[in-house]
Amino acid sequence: MRILASLGIPTVSVVSGGKISHVRTEHVWVEAYVPYQYYRGAGPMKGQKIWVPLDPSFKQHEKIEGLDLSSIIDIDTEASIEGFKDGIIVSDKLLSVSRVNVQSVSEKIENVDAKIEEFINQKGLEKIKSEELIGGKRIIPQDLDMLPLSLPYKVDAVYEKTSVVPKELRENIVFSIGSNYMRLSTKI
Repeated sequence: MRILASLGIPTVSVVSGGKISHVRTEHVWVEAYVPYQYYRGAGPMKGQKIWVPLDPSFKQHEKIEGLDLSSIIDIDTEASIEGFKDGIIVSDKLLSVSRVNVQSVSEKIENVDAKIEEFINQKGLEKIKSEELIGGKRIIPQDLDMLPLSLPYKVDAVYEKTSVVPKELRENIVFSIGSNYMRLSTKI
């Protein structure tokens, strides 16, 4: 729950029996005004138009177990961590680190990288995806025959509906290209 809150997502824990039983969070989705029967197989522009809630951000994932890299690279993890700590100064509040032996760290990373590359070449795994090598997650594809009429999760309350994103919630990016003599600026 703290992770969601630290990302700026309004989140509240729901306590039941002295334990957190649910997490309530705010989320944004869109509604599209579509000729719904068309999406049910009735043919082009047939039937009444209705508002259909859609949330393309909602995806289910499957976990992918990667290879056991520690057995592949044959490295003493504890010794490596201790080697990284040599001479390092960490601030009292763990906000900064200084006097890192960058050359030593780089050499160790290059050594690990070389061992992994050698293993990949020996096993013929040049075309392996990174998540299959180190682990990760993959989106489970959904092939829907029909446009769903509801969201894939329970909505307890709708706090606001708007047809325009409020100015304070819009993201802006400004690109500037130029020199002292000429300036070209584009706002997206």
